[in-house]
Amino acid sequence: MLDMALRYNPPPSWPTPPRGWTPTPDWTPPADFPPLPAGWELWVDDDAPAATSSDVDPEVAAEAAKAAHETETKRRQSRQTWTLLLVGGAIAIFVIAQGVVQIATR
Repeated sequence: MLDMALRYNPPPSWPTPPRGWTPTPDWTPPADFPPLPAGWELWVDDDAPAATSSDVDPEVAAEAAKAAHETETKRRQSRQTWTLLLVGGAIAIFVIAQGVVQIATR
């Protein structure tokens, strides 16, 4: 039996992993990642050339890129919403505390 070295091969529509990152054997893609393009292999023979965009159906790649963009936009909007809520809450607490201090020192 030959030992083949396998290499993780993320599709172009997924975020680029950090340099040197290798998934653990039990790793599964997060649910918010776009679906794999048809026929895409996550693990390839390390001696095989890396896939290029010409290896992927352009329509599938366009749909995957659109889904990735929409997912990132939703994630960013959610992060902005929580940031605004936290900052607004902190300001409200500060203003209320100042009012309480002024009333208490009269």
